[in-house]
Amino acid sequence: VVTGDVLVNVNGTDVSTAEVPLVAALLRGRDDSTVRLDVRRGSATRHLTLTRATFLTADVTVERLHGDITRVVVAAFTRGVGRDVAEVLDTTTGHVGGVVLDLRDNPGGLLDEAVAVASVFLDGGPVVSYERRGRDAQTLDAFAGGDTTTPLVVLVNPSTASAAEVVAAALQDRNRAVVVGTRTYGKGSVQEPSRLSDGSALELTVGRYVTPSGRSLEGVGVEPDVVVPPGEAPETAEERAIDVLTGLVAALDGAGRG
Repeated sequence: VVTGDVLVNVNGTDVSTAEVPLVAALLRGRDDSTVRLDVRRGSATRHLTLTRATFLTADVTVERLHGDITRVVVAAFTRGVGRDVAEVLDTTTGHVGGVVLDLRDNPGGLLDEAVAVASVFLDGGPVVSYERRGRDAQTLDAFAGGDTTTPLVVLVNPSTASAAEVVAAALQDRNRAVVVGTRTYGKGSVQEPSRLSDGSALELTVGRYVTPSGRSLEGVGVEPDVVVPPGEAPETAEERAIDVLTGLVAALDGAGRG
């Protein structure tokens, strides 16, 4: 399986137009069990049988973009990502040029980890409200004590989805970050996949996420503060992020920071 292959069937269930949570539910299973996949590459379809296994990925990486600007890339909101983001920023010196939180191509993941990542840059207050049918809305707040002063840009694109959109929208609504890039995917609904007795899975929409300002992201997504036209090279968004941070740092320095 290589980049560009299209997954069209899992264990006899057509997933060519399915949402990610449904596909994930079909792919999950105990270690050493097998799963049958139909994968399309060009005009040919391959039939594969894979053995399930648990593995770890590095979903948080950090690098210098320009001068004293730190870029933190979060690939997905897996378990421990919030802690990892806090740790890399705590151990990486010199953020005077600001931080770029790169959520491009992040499909989402665990909501509590999304809240933990937002908490790195907030000092309490709402991150997202979860409205579920037949129940009172539940608001998830950031932890106290986050960094509220370092200039921050969040990079997004059309593949930024779900929990990643929650983080981008929260930091935007709370006036904590400038969002740069292209409008995000627009997945603000909550689905719960349920495996059926015949091995197939049913996905039900049971609620929706609402941002601190009351926005629903479903079908709309997050509109960046600084828009990068679709189709531009990834480097274009990074250059815009650097420009924004340079301006923010200059404004802070002019106001007497440090």
